[in-house]
Amino acid sequence: MTRSFRSERISQGAWDEDGKRTKQYIEALLNQTRMWMEGISMHNRITGECCPDFSCCHPDMLTAKPERQTRGQKMLLTFADRG
Repeated sequence: MTRSFRSERISQGAWDEDGKRTKQYIEALLNQTRMWMEGISMHNRITGECCPDFSCCHPDMLTAKPERQTRGQKMLLTFADRG
C-alpha cells in the first residue's frame, strides 16, 4: 500500500497533523537555501529534497551566484511567510 504524500510528510516530520510545516522542516529549508545561496548544494535533511537547481545531484547544474542570491532571497521570504 502506498502512503499518501500527506502521510509521508507527516511521518518525515515535515508537516504536523494539521498539514502545516513543522518548525524543524522550515529550519531545514532555510538552512538548505542559505547554503545553496553560498554555493553549497545539499539535500534537505528532513525530506531528502534536492536544492532548487538540483545541483546537489548534478553539480554541473549549479546556478550562477547572482541568480542564486536573487532566487534564494525570494525563497527565504516565502518560507518565513509560511512559517
